[in-house]
Amino acid sequence: MNYKSISGLILILLGLAVITFTIFETFNIFTAKKEPPKIFEAVTQIISKEEKPKTLEEKMQAPQQEMIAEQFEKMMPTDFIVKLLNLVAWSIGAFILFTGGGKISQIGINLIKS
Repeated sequence: MNYKSISGLILILLGLAVITFTIFETFNIFTAKKEPPKIFEAVTQIISKEEKPKTLEEKMQAPQQEMIAEQFEKMMPTDFIVKLLNLVAWSIGAFILFTGGGKISQIGINLIKS
């Protein structure tokens, strides 16, 4: 057994380990046994109300804007959007890890064949 085949075997095992780790972590995340990595976080913004004289039009629009904001928050909670973005980010990362593990294994197979 020469060094090419030994290093090829090591690369195959390394690639399979990366793929197995990715599948295991993805399974745990999507079955809610583990939280996805927190890449995105919800930021709360504090709006200070200035006490400047309001026009009649601004006074009429303020309750409507508050009602629209409340309804939008009920339809799409901030936590849902953040969780969805974190799951999408994990899915992209898992795809990269999965294809990277496959390429590492492919290099190992090519070393063994040659």
